[in-house]
Amino acid sequence: MNNRHRITTAVLVLLLGLLIIAPASAQRDVAIIFSHVFTDRVRSGFIDDLIAEYNATHSGVTVTAQTANNYEDNLNGAVLASLQGGAPHIVQVSGDYLWEAVDSNICVPLQDIASREQFASLRGDILAQTTIRYTFNDTLWALPFNTSSPILYYNVDIFAEAGLSSSPETFDEVTAACAVIMNGRRSLDGCISWGVSGWYVEQWLAEQGATLLNNNNGRSGDATLVLMTSDAMQNTFRWWGQLINQGWFAYTGRTADLTGSLEAFASGRVAMHISSSSNLPIVMDQAGFNVGTGFLPIPDGTQRNGVIAGGAGLWFTSGHSDAEYQAAVDFGLYLTSTANGAAWHRATGDFPIRESAIGQLQDDGWFDRNPAYRLAFDQLLNTQASAATAGAALANLPDLYAIIEAAAQSMIENGVAPQDALLQALDRAGQLMARR
Repeated sequence: MNNRHRITTAVLVLLLGLLIIAPASAQRDVAIIFSHVFTDRVRSGFIDDLIAEYNATHSGVTVTAQTANNYEDNLNGAVLASLQGGAPHIVQVSGDYLWEAVDSNICVPLQDIASREQFASLRGDILAQTTIRYTFNDTLWALPFNTSSPILYYNVDIFAEAGLSSSPETFDEVTAACAVIMNGRRSLDGCISWGVSGWYVEQWLAEQGATLLNNNNGRSGDATLVLMTSDAMQNTFRWWGQLINQGWFAYTGRTADLTGSLEAFASGRVAMHISSSSNLPIVMDQAGFNVGTGFLPIPDGTQRNGVIAGGAGLWFTSGHSDAEYQAAVDFGLYLTSTANGAAWHRATGDFPIRESAIGQLQDDGWFDRNPAYRLAFDQLLNTQASAATAGAALANLPDLYAIIEAAAQSMIENGVAPQDALLQALDRAGQLMARR
């Protein structure tokens, strides 16, 4: 054997030896991609900070973030990336797209990929009121993350001037308060505002224990009917029509204008406002008056059933290794841990998903200093698990919301009677279901 062959053989032996004895730390880190929709400074900055903390304290795992414009784009982007062989491991998607996420075949249930230890860390601590939104066919698909619900905001100063001292809790109490507030007041755009959104309408159905769809809201079988003229829907539209006819409902001129209706309240142009509890920090910061909060008003004579958890969950995509799944779930649990969930709530107003986080906030005196936040929690915690409060499971649910919004808009802009508006919506909903 010549010298060159001896050197080559020696090098190969050396390299093989190095590969065999190389420490685990020299191996490539598990890389996790988290795709979320937050671009505002508070939420995106909070997530960036937690990712940096996680990467610094969890050797062998590197998490990076990417953002999308909205929940629909985030899910569609993940589907496209999956077809190209590289879907992000964690995708933030709202419950409105539950049917699409499950049907996409790119998502795997949380309970199927979480280890026994990981799942046990949730059991007994996670709020059932948050998980029902993401449970389908008795399977928990996503980890709840940013959770909220609609509440009533009211201008305490205007209420005091009108001789009112507490938040109205029923439809009739709202109209009675408006009659007093609007008597002789010309400086207000209206008595009450909310964004013309199908999401609020479904919340009012849930509070009445009623579903938007047949087959248990599409959860015990594919929905075939939209219950557009149910008693619960008529109760809601009849009251809404009354507010419109009296000139007490303040409309910004744009459907689903959540920001505009919120600004109308924060600037003092309306006395009451219905909006997400996640807007609490914004309202408290922008309003130049004392702000009170109350439960979502319900029809008189109705037993309160609770609300549908809003916001979004963390969905996990298919096609990854066991090590990646364990790391992705571990990061999700870190993001929603007791301490981080409590901190997330303080920064954003979103609910933490753990009982222990609520306990920590209470022990820290947070609710004593911020009773408005406590009320929003109480409304969610009083929710009874049912098909109604789980929310509708339907392909293209936002399209159905748009039909409901058009019905409301016809009352506002064209004076259509509530019953006629619902009948028109029923026809359009039937056409939508026929195209499915």
